[in-house]
Amino acid sequence: MGRVLVRSAMDVRAVVPIRPDFVVAPQAWLISGAPAMAGFNRRFAPSVRDLRAVLPAGAPLQVVHRVFAGRLPADHWYFDPGQGGRLLGEVCHFIDTAGFLVPGRPVGVRAVGVDARDPAAAQSLTLQITYDDGSAASIVYGGLTPPGAPKELLEVATDRVAARIDDFRSLTVWKGGREVTTKYRGGPKGHAAEMHSLVRLVRGEPLGEETAAAADFASALWSSLVACRAARSLTEDGVVGTAPRTPALARALGCAAPGPGAAGAVPKPGGQAAYPVGGSSSTTVAR
Repeated sequence: MGRVLVRSAMDVRAVVPIRPDFVVAPQAWLISGAPAMAGFNRRFAPSVRDLRAVLPAGAPLQVVHRVFAGRLPADHWYFDPGQGGRLLGEVCHFIDTAGFLVPGRPVGVRAVGVDARDPAAAQSLTLQITYDDGSAASIVYGGLTPPGAPKELLEVATDRVAARIDDFRSLTVWKGGREVTTKYRGGPKGHAAEMHSLVRLVRGEPLGEETAAAADFASALWSSLVACRAARSLTEDGVVGTAPRTPALARALGCAAPGPGAAGAVPKPGGQAAYPVGGSSSTTVAR
């Protein structure tokens, strides 16, 4: 059973046990009205924000995020059951990067473990995420790779646009018969920009449109939800829907209130539920 520290607008702190189907972070956020952010830094990376700016508005995307993360020793803190393993501790960042780029909402996730089906122990994972606009994201997380391999390669394909981010050091865009490459010194992954945005948010200072999009807490909740459902998918060996199952989370995400069976599922275009959510009782916490 995990625990989460929640801070309200009135500076009241409470450490609350996390149980299935009980989501603390969205409820505290909705009640307090206080600003909130999750530590998903890659959406603040200059290469990711530049990529987002050149993608055609509203177009479905194919996203592939390949990560050579490297093997960790068995006694690493990631494998402490209270930490949730590499899926919840690190793969969540790549889920978030894909979700930040894709215009639609996630509707289902399938996770496959190369070395284990226990989310707390698995080192290498492959995720397939589907979205209500027809987009799809594949995350290939290699947790058994050797030292020295380049870490991250992010590729996006859409209508008449292709793009590649290589270890955050470069962005190459193929569009209109041209190939344009932008270099980024030091391969910034967005940490500094994220902290700057957090300070401005806490001070109540205005944020630009792109910064406000990156700082959006609701989208971070979606990413956390997908990560938790991916852990369930890994255990159950099947596709798991991503519709919120608690009223507070549904309100935070702008979804219909959850109901029995498939009620409250994120709809596909045309009004049909994308995946049933009955029996899915995972919990999401923004970390």
